[in-house]
Amino acid sequence: MKVFPFLLILCSFFFSCGSTDKKPAATEDGVTEKTLEAFADSLVHLDKFSLESIDAAAAYYTRLVPRDSTLADSAAVMFLRHVSGVVDTINQKLFQDTTDYYELVYNESTNAPEGQKRFKQNLERNHINLQADGEGGVYAVADYNWISSVLTSKTSAAVDAYLSLLTREEKTPALMDAGLAIEPAELADRLISSELLLQQRLPKSFADDVAGRNKFYTGTLLFGSVNSPALEYDPIALVEEYKKGYDYLLQKYPSSKAAQLLKEWQTIVAAKDSKTIEEWKIRFNPYYE
Repeated sequence: MKVFPFLLILCSFFFSCGSTDKKPAATEDGVTEKTLEAFADSLVHLDKFSLESIDAAAAYYTRLVPRDSTLADSAAVMFLRHVSGVVDTINQKLFQDTTDYYELVYNESTNAPEGQKRFKQNLERNHINLQADGEGGVYAVADYNWISSVLTSKTSAAVDAYLSLLTREEKTPALMDAGLAIEPAELADRLISSELLLQQRLPKSFADDVAGRNKFYTGTLLFGSVNSPALEYDPIALVEEYKKGYDYLLQKYPSSKAAQLLKEWQTIVAAKDSKTIEEWKIRFNPYYE
């Protein structure tokens, strides 16, 4: 059983850091305020391997975390860390599992074995979904739509937007089986979303994740992936599918940093400047070796 490799990995949503009903986001992880001690202590006492602990953690968040976005953002870091631990436990089991879940997950067949259906339903009851990895295997992923519904009543606008990007990436990964699994325009949207988030105040672990996603989206838009390259070399030219994504980004987000980068990149490619292309590979291409 193969488990889809998680991406560093990351949208066309907009948000304002100056929301009148939310305070600025926290900039550091961890429990720094006494008002979060009860929540943190409650999480520590949960079984970190238990599916049911996710609902318990959500109940603690709802009951114990104040409606202060700075504190709520720090609590969101702790909550997601707990959920990730549970999901990792499921994926470790799936990695060692020899069960063929193809009919259940890929074909969504009602003829799948009853035991598999019960397993999937139990995961879903506890806010975890089984997802195809594009190679015949499956992996578990948290239900970020549900997570957002729990957290965003208290978190900052910046964290809300971060969760929105996570939801899109986890539900529909940019790459599957090393091939582009979304339209280049959607890839451009996610790149811009990460660019906007880089300008926001986020808890450190979220900010680090956004930086990784921004680098990944940038490299993928410029160079594509192993099975979906963006560049042809004989002669040097952009693949038409990606060129449409460039045109979309330049038209929709003309003042973005990504747009300025794309303009420079298009000039390099048009000049068939192989030396500079190799330099950009080292700088941007996540698959360069």
